[in-house]
Amino acid sequence: MYDDIRRWLTEVLDSRGKYPTERICQMVYLVGVAMIVVGLPLHMFGILGLADASMLLLTAAAWVITVGVFVCYLMRWLSLYAAISTFTIVQQMAQSVRVVYLSVVMPPGYTDAIILNQIVSLIIIIYLALGFVRAVPTVNTVMSIATLIFAHVVTHGAVSRQMVVLFLFVEVVTCIIGRVMRVSVSRLQRENTERRSEQEGVLDALHMSKPEFDAFVELCRDSSASGPSVRMVFDRLDERSEANLIRAVEHRMAERQLRSVRLAEHFPQLTPTELEVCRLVVAGKTLGEIAQVLRKSVNNVSSVRIHVRKKLGLRTGDDLRDVLCAVLSGRHVGA
Repeated sequence: MYDDIRRWLTEVLDSRGKYPTERICQMVYLVGVAMIVVGLPLHMFGILGLADASMLLLTAAAWVITVGVFVCYLMRWLSLYAAISTFTIVQQMAQSVRVVYLSVVMPPGYTDAIILNQIVSLIIIIYLALGFVRAVPTVNTVMSIATLIFAHVVTHGAVSRQMVVLFLFVEVVTCIIGRVMRVSVSRLQRENTERRSEQEGVLDALHMSKPEFDAFVELCRDSSASGPSVRMVFDRLDERSEANLIRAVEHRMAERQLRSVRLAEHFPQLTPTELEVCRLVVAGKTLGEIAQVLRKSVNNVSSVRIHVRKKLGLRTGDDLRDVLCAVLSGRHVGA
């Protein structure tokens, strides 16, 4: 029975948190509900706060509403945003009513109780900011500050002006930080969604799965391309993808070999390394790219190019790639 309830609860919660911001908001809501469900009975049983009948009744009502809203959320009668908004506004209203009651009745220890309730209001606003809830933090802040100003006026300064200014500053700053965080996370979420959409479009165009695409990228970035790493990458491909890759590589290798043979026929005075550099120059590679392909330094590749130019008798203004392409295409190159 316990496992069935736990499984049902897990499925419900997982299904309500599709995006990162929703999962964070859900986590904050659950923590807040747990704190209220466990914390408010401490007042109802006289462990914390004033043992006043009206205050105890208000605490019991807030506890019942919190549990009721949570049940409605689990039963999918309320969305996550509606549940956390209702929950926090009800709790803030309860705090405000307590502060108003304490300010008017002024029971013994009322100033400490007002400060305690105001700290709870601040905690609620912080939780709303952490949960990326829009609009509601501002509503709760206005209610909290208005109630504290009321307490300052009614108690003739027993709740000090410095206390009002302090809570005003902290709660407003918390609201601003929460909004900045929510906007930033929402922007990142949109960018991630767009990136996933683009990735899915690329995979669809290439007729590849994500593991296959990752395998290609991993193979391309592997500087050593050793036997075990190559086998590991190919093991992640299905038979069709592996066959297509092999055919593509064979075709590409044939083209490279043909170009190397033609260069060797036209320039027999060049060494194999110089011919390979010439082939990459014809392919439009830069010095840095050639160095990366051949696993040599840029200075080394530059020296090879200088030797090639000398052997071909090129002048300072001659472009090596233009000369090589002209020879391979059969065009006449002037001395």
